[in-house]
Amino acid sequence: MSKKQYGSDSLFKYMNSTYICCLTRQQTIRGSEIKDFNDPFDCTLKLDRIDLSAFEDFLKSTGTTKEEFKFRVQEAKAITFNLIEHVETGLKKEISNLFVICLTSDPYNRLMWSHYADSHKGVMVELNPRFCKTDPFEVSYTGNGYDNEANKLVSSAACDFLINPFGEADSGESDRAVIFSQRLKMLANKFIFTKHEDWKYEKELRIAFRKEEGTGEDGRYLPLGKGAVRSVTFGARMEDSRAEELKQIIHEDDPSIKIYRNTINGWDLLPVVY
Repeated sequence: MSKKQYGSDSLFKYMNSTYICCLTRQQTIRGSEIKDFNDPFDCTLKLDRIDLSAFEDFLKSTGTTKEEFKFRVQEAKAITFNLIEHVETGLKKEISNLFVICLTSDPYNRLMWSHYADSHKGVMVELNPRFCKTDPFEVSYTGNGYDNEANKLVSSAACDFLINPFGEADSGESDRAVIFSQRLKMLANKFIFTKHEDWKYEKELRIAFRKEEGTGEDGRYLPLGKGAVRSVTFGARMEDSRAEELKQIIHEDDPSIKIYRNTINGWDLLPVVY
């Protein structure tokens, strides 16, 4: 498979051909709700405990007496028991207000053609990342499971809160609710960019945006700059009539967009100029 067609800094979106006009004509890209992800474990949260060892180390460093240490730890456990419920509820609310665009740095992945591009009947769109108004972030992969990663994140935030419960908020307000809301947003962002290592082959990057940042009736379309689409590759199983229809639409929208069509060459997919 030739690897000269695509830009070295490009990002790619494997997709059904239905939404291609949003990209080429309206310069927008469709985001997905997390509840619609194909992995039921993706961004699913269940907290069972919070590790307070960092808070305990802090107490020891301040010369706390044994009696006070025991009292403060028991008090912290009671606080964090309620915190788990608040965090779970708060994270679900934060995540429900987001749309996510899933991209990859790999334009030659057979599995992704099968899984995301309508079994090779869809398209792969090449994007210039400089025209993405919201920066994409690489997904981190973990072998310890989603819940374990979430527990680590929440434990860190909980201990930070216990150590400095009235720390200054970004707005300058010493307010628990403001601080809690800010940290929930930070946790939600980290959580969205974490997946199980089984998905590592996707080499995924994600763009997360809030509904108010998008366009359309439900805010799920993220505006891109003109020139964001470098090329569109049609799948090897796309019907000829559909390929001709899309080619005409794309060239009418932006003649500078390159068009390729995959052909099967032995065990390889070979994108050729169409």
